[in-house]
Amino acid sequence: MEPKKYLTHVNALRGFAILLVFLYHLQEQWCPQGFLGVDAFFVISGYFLIPALLNNRYMGGVLQLAELL
Repeated sequence: MEPKKYLTHVNALRGFAILLVFLYHLQEQWCPQGFLGVDAFFVISGYFLIPALLNNRYMGGVLQLAELL
């Protein structure tokens, strides 16, 4: 299994998605479409989780949550 590559720019996009949701809840007028940050966060997180889950399944291993993080 190859070592994990840390993608700083993708992690920054997740942070931006969280910021949108935060601004939406803080003051809705500042970011009226802030709830879309939730969708973006889940899509970006799925980009990391799905390959890890599939790789683990095909390797016949037991899924460990710590491996995904």
